[in-house]
Amino acid sequence: MGFDHWVDAVRRDLDAEFAPRIKRALARWPVALDEITVSGVSCLSVSPAPRADRAQNGDIAGTVLDFCGGGYVSGSPETDMPIIAALASLGSLRIVAPRYDLAPEHPFPAAFEQAASVYAGLDDLLGVAGESAGGGLALSLLNQPKPPERFVLFSPWVDMTGPGLAATQDDPTLSKADLETMARVFLNGAAAQAASPGVGPLPEPVPPMLLTTGAQDILRRQVLDFHARLTAAGADSTLRDAPEMWHVFEVYDECHAAEASLRDAARFLTGQSVSHTPGRLWLIPTSTA
Repeated sequence: MGFDHWVDAVRRDLDAEFAPRIKRALARWPVALDEITVSGVSCLSVSPAPRADRAQNGDIAGTVLDFCGGGYVSGSPETDMPIIAALASLGSLRIVAPRYDLAPEHPFPAAFEQAASVYAGLDDLLGVAGESAGGGLALSLLNQPKPPERFVLFSPWVDMTGPGLAATQDDPTLSKADLETMARVFLNGAAAQAASPGVGPLPEPVPPMLLTTGAQDILRRQVLDFHARLTAAGADSTLRDAPEMWHVFEVYDECHAAEASLRDAARFLTGQSVSHTPGRLWLIPTSTA
C-alpha cells in the first residue's frame, strides 16, 4: 500500500507521547489490569483496585465495553488508559477494552467485525464507550439486533465520507491530512459509507448518548451534525462542547476540563444524570477543576 513507514511512525509517536500519561493515569486512578479473551479477541480488563473505602473489590457497578482511538492504524487499551482507568475508578466499573486489529495489516471491516464479536460475547453491559475511531467502532454496534443500553463517545469519528472529511479543520493534535491518510489506509478501497455509522440508519428507539467535543476538535463538525441528527429523530442525546479544547481532550490530564468530562461520563454510564439538560449544548469552562 505504500503507507507502512508512515503508519510505523504514527505508532511510535503515539506510544512515546502517551507513555508518561499512562504512568500518571495509573498513579491517579489505581486499577487492576487483567488480560482476557472475548470471542477470540484479546482484551484488557480494567477494574478498580481495592480501596479502604470500598467494601470489597467485587463491588463493581457493572461492565462497560470501551474502544480505543488511533485512526484505526494505531492505539491500544494502554494509550487509552487516561480514559479507561478514570472511568473504572470514578464509576466503580469494569472496563473491557479490545485489542482490535489495526490497518494496514487488517483493513476494514476487520475492526468492525471484531467489535461486534466482542459485544456479542459480553453479557449485561451497562453501555459502550469509545474515543475518536473507537467512537466509530462503538457506534457501529447500533445495528446489532439488541443495541447497547447507552453510549459515551469522546470526539467520535462517525463519518468517513467525502462531506464528513471535508467538514474538518486542523487542530493541535491531528491534521486533516492525517485523517484523510488514516481513512485511506483503513478503507483500503472499501466504500467510506460502510465505515461511517454516523450516517447509517438509526434504530428505534435510539439508546441515550453522551457526545463530547471541543472548539478546536478536528471532528467537531461531525459530532455537532450527528448530535443534531439524533435530536431531530427524538433521541436522548447530550452534547458536551468544550471551549478551547481539542480532539479527545479527555486523554490529556493536563487539561482542567478532562476530569470534569470523565466524571460526567462515568455518571452517565452508571445511569445517573449529568449536570445539564439532555439534548442541549453545554459549554465547559476551561477553569473547571
